[in-house]
Amino acid sequence: MSPAIHPSARLGAGTTYGEGCVIGAGVAIGSGCVLGHHVVIHPDTVIGNDVRIDDQAALGKLPMRAANSATTREQTLPPLTVTQQQVFHFARRERDDGSLWPIALHDDVPAIYALPGGRDGGLPGNMKLGEHDPGRISTADGRDGVVDPGARQRMIDHVRDWWPGLEPSPTAEFSCLYTWTEDRDFVIDRAGPLVVLSPCSGHGAKFAPLIGEWAADIVEGGCLPYPHFSLARRGLA
Repeated sequence: MSPAIHPSARLGAGTTYGEGCVIGAGVAIGSGCVLGHHVVIHPDTVIGNDVRIDDQAALGKLPMRAANSATTREQTLPPLTVTQQQVFHFARRERDDGSLWPIALHDDVPAIYALPGGRDGGLPGNMKLGEHDPGRISTADGRDGVVDPGARQRMIDHVRDWWPGLEPSPTAEFSCLYTWTEDRDFVIDRAGPLVVLSPCSGHGAKFAPLIGEWAADIVEGGCLPYPHFSLARRGLA
């Protein structure tokens, strides 16, 4: 299947794309990017240099049909980007330490978070660490699940420097997905009969109980929790 590239789209030097790609009007892609097969770039999306995009990924504003009691209108979600991330579990040096360790955020470049790892880590008291930083652009279907060895080494170095109570070798590691909005905030809103929830950008898990309460309130006709999370904050409603 041949690519479909709008004449107004701009592709930087050395950027390549696979079969079946669709690149919309006004798209600007930097130099040295690699687009997999059947990638869809929605109109007016801007992508930086040296970005790798996995097969079947879709970037940019996504159309959403929304109906209300008075009319039917076209709305759009904020631009959403899905990236493949990785997390690492580290065991405590003192395995019989039953104390609760705090959640921590190391304000570095990239930022690194740490929180109790639970059963996923395989050992009681383990801590889960990861980088809060956009990883490789991917999709749920297109992800390869391969842990980045560079990220693994950065986590090992970080544990050696900042977590003397942890063994510096990971006991478990996994890939996961982030969904990012441009402003790194949630999307929580109502569009006619639809309730839109995207508690994303890496923050959702920490607020899951509260987001569940908000969602239930909105479904039952309650008010939005914060206007800042609404579709209208970027002129989208």
